[in-house]
Amino acid sequence: MQKILLVTDIFGDSTQLRETLSCIGVNAIVVSPYSECKTFSNEAEAYQAFLATGGLDAYYRRLLQTFSQHKVDDFRLIVGFSAGAAALWRFVCSDHAVGLAQNLEAWLYYGGQIRHELDLLPKINTVLRWSLETQFDVWQCHQAMQNKALVESSVLPYQHGFINPQSKGFIAHAAADFWMTLEAYLQDRVQVSVA
Repeated sequence: MQKILLVTDIFGDSTQLRETLSCIGVNAIVVSPYSECKTFSNEAEAYQAFLATGGLDAYYRRLLQTFSQHKVDDFRLIVGFSAGAAALWRFVCSDHAVGLAQNLEAWLYYGGQIRHELDLLPKINTVLRWSLETQFDVWQCHQAMQNKALVESSVLPYQHGFINPQSKGFIAHAAADFWMTLEAYLQDRVQVSVA
């Protein structure tokens, strides 16, 4: 079974996330902004908790700590959502990502905070999937990524958080498409590595 690193949004790790990963047979190391599973009644509450942990800078440090505890070459894919995508963007664009396995990819979904660091350049293949946003011009961010080496960028016709059932932007069919794509990608990689 191929291992992935999954970096959550501000809601963090959850039983539902673990059940989904188990159902599709994904072996994942889950990184969360919090040291334990938390339950939030809404996104504002989750955002306040995220800020209380130190926000994006603290999340990036937590991510670096996770990478120091695991052999990065064991991962076939690293995936981040929202704040997790922004933390991963910093990682894939840092010197920490230099020399990682050539076949390692990063999938970054609705990482709106990346808009503050558009000048960074990734060191590994990075797929950016922007969502429709109201607080900034997502098309401008997408355009800024168009000619960067190792970047594939697109804007999806969904609201921020469409993969997470806890998010107000959740869209069940879009989330199901994501999980099916992830499962198919990993199965294809297993077949390729065996041949």
